[in-house]
Amino acid sequence: MIVFVGETNSYSLSIKVQDLNKPNGDGYGNASFYSLAEGMNKLKIKNKSSVQKGTATKNGTSVSMSGWKNVVAYLDNPVTSSTKVYAVAYNGDKTEVSF
Repeated sequence: MIVFVGETNSYSLSIKVQDLNKPNGDGYGNASFYSLAEGMNKLKIKNKSSVQKGTATKNGTSVSMSGWKNVVAYLDNPVTSSTKVYAVAYNGDKTEVSF
């Protein structure tokens, strides 16, 4: 996975990755943390679960996604009627989000 980070103003940043689709549990205690630095961060995700689609709605300049699992979504601002959203899996595969 690739994560881009802008100016951090000397703050430490990390990303938490959880597998919430664990049989007989919620996966809460099974998270991985990855430190982030300014610029491009290439992460090797330990949990290699496949994408599970959820729902998405677009209302004016707002996008809401619910129920998606094992993905990262990135949006440029501002959101317009022609904005496309992709859910990105651990291996870089993209799934276009339908509204």
